[in-house]
Amino acid sequence: MEENFIPFILSNIPSSSLCNISAYHNEYLVGAINSRIETYTDKNRLRKATHLTPGQKIDKKPHKDADGNVLRYRLYISTLSVLEAYRNAKIGSTLMKTVLETADSMEGELDEIYVHVHVDNKQAIEFYNKFGFSQIGQIEDYYRNNVVSPPIAVVLARPIGKKAVKQETAPETQ
Repeated sequence: MEENFIPFILSNIPSSSLCNISAYHNEYLVGAINSRIETYTDKNRLRKATHLTPGQKIDKKPHKDADGNVLRYRLYISTLSVLEAYRNAKIGSTLMKTVLETADSMEGELDEIYVHVHVDNKQAIEFYNKFGFSQIGQIEDYYRNNVVSPPIAVVLARPIGKKAVKQETAPETQ
């Protein structure tokens, strides 16, 4: 199965505020990862941030929000999905590595990459942990309309570039 796996890059982070990568097997979509660049401040790190619009570029000059907090940039993974029949073919890992390599190449522009995961989705949390993500908090009422119970999301983040490599190779302290 893996030899026929062909990642197809639809857009790349530096040319757009979105990074959308799809994986195909024999011309059928079997996986995808979607992300976007957002601004945030240290005060609103766990809350919804403002995302850049398509075509909008990262401004390297320091800016502040209305309250005087320094605005930073990060990449938010909004979706990572792989069809169940393809989940052991390393498609999710390949998609994640592609996004991380691109994000790490933007060290100095992006500070971190983050994702929301349902608190009970241990498989997803372990997946992200393998890529250097760690829990920075959780949001109690993230999922609305009683669709998911409990409605709690874990927020996982990973630094960009050399900070990420340092974190990933550090010995465990537990």
